[in-house]
Amino acid sequence: MVQFLKCKGCTGEHKSALLLAPNFELHSFGREELVNAKKPGEMDKQLARDALEFAKSALSRAPDILILDEINVALNMGLVKLADVIALVKSRPKETSIVLTGRNAPKEIIALANIATEMRELKHHYNKGFGAKLGIDY
Repeated sequence: MVQFLKCKGCTGEHKSALLLAPNFELHSFGREELVNAKKPGEMDKQLARDALEFAKSALSRAPDILILDEINVALNMGLVKLADVIALVKSRPKETSIVLTGRNAPKEIIALANIATEMRELKHHYNKGFGAKLGIDY
């Protein structure tokens, strides 16, 4: 899994990765602070480009699955180019499945996909003042 916009050790996925190692690898490319969605900084752009380059190199090992976590958010923020992501997906070895996550997937990505799913909140305990719950939210 290649994480865009997320720092190493800052998400619950890191705990899972430790349990699943060595059969699962997690590589994070982000900083601890939230990215300003309206005006991302040069560091954010560079980290996203680094993540995309890492994903390209990971394909050379022909993994069973490559998850590009929050790449659609990175696309929407202009941190990576749509043409580069499409080229990456099209270059995958046929035995590799690629999963692209994040809100607001561009229509070109949806058209390229074999499966597209949109999840949306109907109800969340945060709205009633409850914090994150261990094992569920992190």
